[in-house]
Amino acid sequence: MIAGAPVGPALPELPGAADPWADGEGPLMVDGMLVRGGAESMAFAWEQVAAVPGQLRSAAEAVSQVQDGAVRRLLAPPGLGPDAGSAAQWAAQRLEEALTELSRSAGRTAGEIEALARAVDTAYASYVRMEDDAIRAMYNGPRLPALPLAGLLVLTSVSGRGVERMLGQWSGLGRWLGPGLAAGGFRERQRPVVVEGDPERVEGPGMDPGAGVASYLVGGLDAVKRHAVPREGSDGSSILVERIRRPGEPDTFVVYLPGSADLTHVGSQNPNGILGVADALYGQSEAMRSGVEAALEGAEFSPGDRLVLAGHSQGGMHAANLAADPAFASRWNVRGLFTVGAPTGLAEPQPGVAALQIENSGDAVPGLEGVRNRATAERVTVTVPYERPDVANLAAGGFPVEHALTAYAESVKGVDRAEGRPGIASAARPLGDLLGAGGSGVTRDYLAFGVRQDAAAPPPHTSWQWGGDRGRR
Repeated sequence: MIAGAPVGPALPELPGAADPWADGEGPLMVDGMLVRGGAESMAFAWEQVAAVPGQLRSAAEAVSQVQDGAVRRLLAPPGLGPDAGSAAQWAAQRLEEALTELSRSAGRTAGEIEALARAVDTAYASYVRMEDDAIRAMYNGPRLPALPLAGLLVLTSVSGRGVERMLGQWSGLGRWLGPGLAAGGFRERQRPVVVEGDPERVEGPGMDPGAGVASYLVGGLDAVKRHAVPREGSDGSSILVERIRRPGEPDTFVVYLPGSADLTHVGSQNPNGILGVADALYGQSEAMRSGVEAALEGAEFSPGDRLVLAGHSQGGMHAANLAADPAFASRWNVRGLFTVGAPTGLAEPQPGVAALQIENSGDAVPGLEGVRNRATAERVTVTVPYERPDVANLAAGGFPVEHALTAYAESVKGVDRAEGRPGIASAARPLGDLLGAGGSGVTRDYLAFGVRQDAAAPPPHTSWQWGGDRGRR
């Protein structure tokens, strides 16, 4: 850790059954990391509790029908004439009294159920506020102001310098985001991404995913970025496809998508340039989708095979959008999603997709959409307390130190160590199975595809006004 580097306020370590948040008072803490989602996570448990008031109110309505006399009309005895015996008259009177008391009791019960529903509503609202406070603590105070990136992009077309000044306090974000967006708005639009030339066989992470799913996938993201960098100067980029074969099982393909490049020139034809950000935000990654599908076809993906999508920063946005698209997820059998440093709060992975999403506590980029990732049994977001590694070149290119892939390579080591812990295990275990962690007879091949925009093709969008709500919330 660099001497004098800022760190957030100390968060309580809450191990095992002694965890004071285990009764639902807060999000799950695992080895100092904030975990949202997973079948064991309290964040997910509270999402379920949020549905309880509606169920309680339905029960109260049913009970109220008793008070309204529905049961009385059903069970009331027939009228007894003067010749009826005293025993029958006594029984009818007792039944009438019992029904009257039942009606009164039903009214009290309905009121108590409604009060319980209001209490659950209040408790859930308090939990959400508390969780927001915990996240702010993890991020050394408030994250980026509550301004979605979509709104930020609109503002930059009006005043780039103002956005530069506003973002300047967040690790130099303004140096690489503001000027590019102000260079002319989004009159230009991303063209479909196409594969150029033959794929190149490259080396992968060089480790077994059993040693750490997160580190393994970050290793693949590092490999695709290394392949992409030489192409970025000529408006090109890369997509890396890993093919995992294991005897007796369908093959698993992993698509690795790199982070942004050349964010200072709106007219850039780089698929991961500033227009790629707009494609992710407004176009549902339609332009990048064409490149991913071409790469999968080139890698010989077959029906029945399984797909994992992985991305850093902008690449993570595209990966999340594709995992949220029901047509894409169905066609390519998407089973896993992994992102680091990506704003993906609006993209909701399809059911059956195990999602592990990691954010550094000092990285403002994951908050740029202004929406927190939803916590579900299959979608887990881990916020890691960031400690700057002593690596001098992390800020190369003006990117924030906390956002660099090298920084995430350090941060995810803590996630690796906690793979079997509550919350994290819900996503790490199925991802490990897909990646062939610890399996025998597993083979891995890596094909790197050079990609660029097809400058001769029309954009897949008629405008940048919103690409639809497919998979969004």
